[in-house]
Amino acid sequence: MRKIFTLLFLVSMLSCSTEEIVSHNYEVGEKQGVEAGFAKLRKLPYMGSMVVIKNGEIIKEEYFNEFDQDYGFNIKSSSKGFVSALIGIAIEQGYIAGVDEKISQFFPDYIDSSSDPRKHKITIKHLLTMQGGFNSDEDDFDIYYTQNWVESILKIDMGYTPGTRFTYDSKMTHLLSAILTKATGKSTLEFAQQHLFQPLNIDIKGWSQSPVGIYDGGSEMFLTSRDLSKLGLLYLNNGMYDGKQIINQAWIAESLVSRTTADLSSINVEVTGYGYSWWLETIKGKDVFSAKGACGQFVTVIPSLDLVVTTTTNWKYIAANNLDRSAGFINKFIAQYIMP
Repeated sequence: MRKIFTLLFLVSMLSCSTEEIVSHNYEVGEKQGVEAGFAKLRKLPYMGSMVVIKNGEIIKEEYFNEFDQDYGFNIKSSSKGFVSALIGIAIEQGYIAGVDEKISQFFPDYIDSSSDPRKHKITIKHLLTMQGGFNSDEDDFDIYYTQNWVESILKIDMGYTPGTRFTYDSKMTHLLSAILTKATGKSTLEFAQQHLFQPLNIDIKGWSQSPVGIYDGGSEMFLTSRDLSKLGLLYLNNGMYDGKQIINQAWIAESLVSRTTADLSSINVEVTGYGYSWWLETIKGKDVFSAKGACGQFVTVIPSLDLVVTTTTNWKYIAANNLDRSAGFINKFIAQYIMP
């Protein structure tokens, strides 16, 4: 199922339906209020939850269908936001020299003198920004049927010079997970528990691994909706949580700057850029950053409004009913029912 939903992430971004929940053009849609919006969400058989946090306080939280506050949702590609945070922490603690460090030093068995010279130029920044240069994209699932995903990824031919082309691909983030394990001497989960999950009081419900034990860098992390919200709060507050600096403020700022010149509007008209595993958008003229997972596992942050909106859905229902267009309404919903 992991292979299906890495593909569905981009499908849902490319061709999303409003499901008759919001006005087609939210700029002229009538403002109706949070309660009216949630009344419509209750009619959706695939909706999991929505948590709205304003000025650090939960102002609306509801779980739909069979889900509740304790349920661990598969947050899909929103997990990339956590992996990006871990890279920042590893750099601050000296495990990694910086984002310009070449990945070849972590994988000398797979990138050597016989490799395409372009592979020697790939940096951690290229992986964070989906510009690794491989001749592969999110649709290529063959590596997930192999024993060693890292080896299989690094055997993929190069298609471009690293840093010159944006191609969304969860395999890039899996390499980041492997780098964290190599650099710290701990599994990605162990490092995360010590430096991110425990400080945020996150009780992770599960996280899948490759056959050789590397935690999936691009998906398959299970969290409650409230715990997923903490990722947005952490970045909204410049790396601070509960009075403690969890991530360096400079890393937060660096992560939320677009690192590609590509026109990403074809993915979603609101998308303006892509940072270190974060989507940059504009909703009703407000700058937004978000972590997005397939079929609506989203954390949407609007700094100017001190607002975090977290959504989850029932991806199993979506799969069973071939609903690949369930996520596009979320930004419109936020604009019409939540934003002033």
